[in-house]
Amino acid sequence: ARAFTSAARSDEDLATLRGWLDDTGIPAGLTVDTELRWSVLAALVANGAAGAAEIEAELAGDRTASGEREAAYAQALLPTAENKAALWALLTGPDALPNWRHRALLQGFAHPTQVELIAPYRERYFETVAQVWATRDSEPAQEFAQLAYPAYLVEDDTVAATDAWLAGDGHPAPLRRLVAEGRDGVLRALKARAKDAQSA
Repeated sequence: ARAFTSAARSDEDLATLRGWLDDTGIPAGLTVDTELRWSVLAALVANGAAGAAEIEAELAGDRTASGEREAAYAQALLPTAENKAALWALLTGPDALPNWRHRALLQGFAHPTQVELIAPYRERYFETVAQVWATRDSEPAQEFAQLAYPAYLVEDDTVAATDAWLAGDGHPAPLRRLVAEGRDGVLRALKARAKDAQSA
């Protein structure tokens, strides 16, 4: 169920997920508990099939610390340029967020169905990551370096932008390592795509 939820993209699959939230069409033996409900709602939100009203309604029924985290994550997934810009302002602004909220917003900022929305933030990441690193505590600084890296922009341009940043002077060694790890992930994805293309 979790794999299906994370892979759902088509209108038909998203309609199936919507049914699970409405307690219809649930496969025999599957319990749609609170955790799965949030995962289903997040998938719908990421694909533009649910919005802020549904998030608020779900949170109203789960006023727990976990529910607050899941709602923040779902809100970060809302697929609008305005939402992503507001998130970026929060994540890079002068005021530190609570660690749980910082992590949830970072996790929801980028999604594989939202590549076009997050494309402008490749350049902004490299312009900002050193400043964020220098002004945040260790844990949120590391999370920003890792989770805000443009990993879903699997393109040569991402590798080139990373190489240009790594060629700069003065970056702390731990930050350089995290950014280089992001680059390695993009390179692996590029090689996998090339291999798939040869097999097709």
